[in-house]
Amino acid sequence: MTETKNETTVFYPDGHHETKGHAASLTAKGRLIEYNQQLKANLAAGIRFTEILDVLSETKDTDELLEAALALSTYQLDSAYLVYPQQYSKSDFYLIFLQRLLQLHQANTMILESSERKKELHHSFEGISQAGYFLFATSETDPAGAYYYEKETEQRLFYINFKRHLLSFNSQALTNLLVVNYGKRYQFKAIKNLANLLIAVGKCFKEDYGYEVDFSYLDAANQALYPLTSSKLPQQALDRLFIKASQAGYMLTTGIDGEAILDLGPTIRLSLFAHSENTWVMQVQDQANCLSWLDLLFKYEFLKDWYLENLDTIEIRTDSRYFKG
Repeated sequence: MTETKNETTVFYPDGHHETKGHAASLTAKGRLIEYNQQLKANLAAGIRFTEILDVLSETKDTDELLEAALALSTYQLDSAYLVYPQQYSKSDFYLIFLQRLLQLHQANTMILESSERKKELHHSFEGISQAGYFLFATSETDPAGAYYYEKETEQRLFYINFKRHLLSFNSQALTNLLVVNYGKRYQFKAIKNLANLLIAVGKCFKEDYGYEVDFSYLDAANQALYPLTSSKLPQQALDRLFIKASQAGYMLTTGIDGEAILDLGPTIRLSLFAHSENTWVMQVQDQANCLSWLDLLFKYEFLKDWYLENLDTIEIRTDSRYFKG
């Protein structure tokens, strides 16, 4: 056997011989080819990523917008051969998507901002930007779901699941953030603007994508029913409402079917009644079909006091599948 720098010649007993390249040389060449192929594939994946990001940023089609957001939220950009040091998170893509969706419906006063210190995007809202700092919380155990929450208080305003096509608002968080927290700091006009944007989000998912949407007590439709936490007659709370209402100049009465009725003027009525054997509900009706329970909480101080003092029995129920008490 003889060797040169790049070749090995093997002589066999029968007289024939074979010349081969060095094994080490072939391995190095193979690795180089593999590296080059992987690099090309990863660069192509990066280009594809930018194309989807273009769709998220520019499309005027709501279906394309959602598809782009979901694709980017699960996109694997890094590899063993190529790492991109700065990337948006799944929460960031959802925030961008939500802002663009509202823009397409001309319903957007949502401000998309970037925190250089925390390297993340967030939403803020006109009129409450000093406090409002909103993001999405995602989980590896629930990859199709996400919570839209306020950073300072960690109140989760709604849950969305892209696989099950549903969006559910959290009445407890709405009360804690909008009524209790923001109610002490801002005029109702600013709070109502935020509530209207949240409603617009729900309507977009319902009308554009056919999602099942629970608006909780943001729903101003006269036929909307708000189920209470208590499964039984909240008699003690009703007694307290009778007293507070009379002190404010209103009369709580009993209807022919046993429902509690509070007329707040000639065109506004609040009713509480048994909807089924184990469900008591609250209903707000007005002539213009535009008032929700949130509106009444700010319009009538005695109702807000009564509600906050009796949350153990008359709090509007949240979906326990998505929100824990």
